[in-house]
Amino acid sequence: MRGRTLLYTFENNRHLVNIEGSGVRLEGGTLRAGAQNKHVLNLYRAGEVTLAGLTLDHTAAYTGAPLVVNSSGARVEGRLELAVGSNSWYGMNLDPKEGTARLTFGEGSRVVMSGPAAGVLPALYVTGGEVENAAAAGLSGGEQGVYWAEGEEPEVTPAPEETPTPEPEPEVTPPPEPTPAPEETPGAGQGSS
Repeated sequence: MRGRTLLYTFENNRHLVNIEGSGVRLEGGTLRAGAQNKHVLNLYRAGEVTLAGLTLDHTAAYTGAPLVVNSSGARVEGRLELAVGSNSWYGMNLDPKEGTARLTFGEGSRVVMSGPAAGVLPALYVTGGEVENAAAAGLSGGEQGVYWAEGEEPEVTPAPEETPTPEPEPEVTPPPEPTPAPEETPGAGQGSS
């Protein structure tokens, strides 16, 4: 690509680029989806595809992800920037769907998330297949198929410990004090003499 940008120029309601061949190398440029695109780059039943020094911009797409590796093999070399927007699902997806899927990160590779949804969406979501050398690209996690780009993993706020609410003590009303008997006045109640 020699540092150039490829962007959508017609309404296709699909992916900006769909690769179904083997031995393909995309290097040094930007792929930018438009409002009519789903994924920026979709690898479908492709053999080994190499992605080197690319930016995949999904910020204007109507749904999907910057990169989907579906029943294919992909190798990331150098910097891979994934620009995600409000309609993005994640940065990348690895899915064996109808076969096998593999995503390999070369030594010195780096995955960088950018765009309005960076830091909110995971860099990689794996529904199956093999991820190799993710840490070399600055990805962490992997639990439940979710990987985060370095510095992007959201902080998990622990749930507050439940403090038992003390039962209110029953209000004790003291018994009424006995009413004193009226004092008798001498001669009261007797006739006068």
